[in-house]
Amino acid sequence: MFLDIAKQKPLFNHTSFETGIEIDGYPYGSLRTKIRYWIETNTRHGDRFVSCTLNPKTNRWNKPHAGTYSAVILMTELTEDKPETSQRKGFISHVHLDFNDTVEEFKTFLNFGQFNFNPEQQKKIHAIQRYMKIMEHVEFTVTSTPLNLI
Repeated sequence: MFLDIAKQKPLFNHTSFETGIEIDGYPYGSLRTKIRYWIETNTRHGDRFVSCTLNPKTNRWNKPHAGTYSAVILMTELTEDKPETSQRKGFISHVHLDFNDTVEEFKTFLNFGQFNFNPEQQKKIHAIQRYMKIMEHVEFTVTSTPLNLI
């Protein structure tokens, strides 16, 4: 998870195509068009970041492109230019929280989101919290065993 609180702003309540954040001037080949972004929440799988572009030739919306599921995702807007990654101010992105994140990443994510999570996201956050509590007491040992070929 890459989360720079000083340079990113969380965006909330963009949960469907209708409520998605719409950006003008998105490149579409040699043309410019509109794009919409939103976070789709699924009770079973978690969240995923979705985008959809408007075909400027037909003036119809293309099929939405959905990313990989994560436990919880927050949409963000970059508030400063980042020349090292060529991302410009106003760039829409996302950050995610999963079961393999560290306790520090978990706390940073929660503080960044300011606890403005929907009920399904809150359930996933509590599940991750319980998982982290359980894993505090688990130790792993890696050993090698000889390979027996028949």
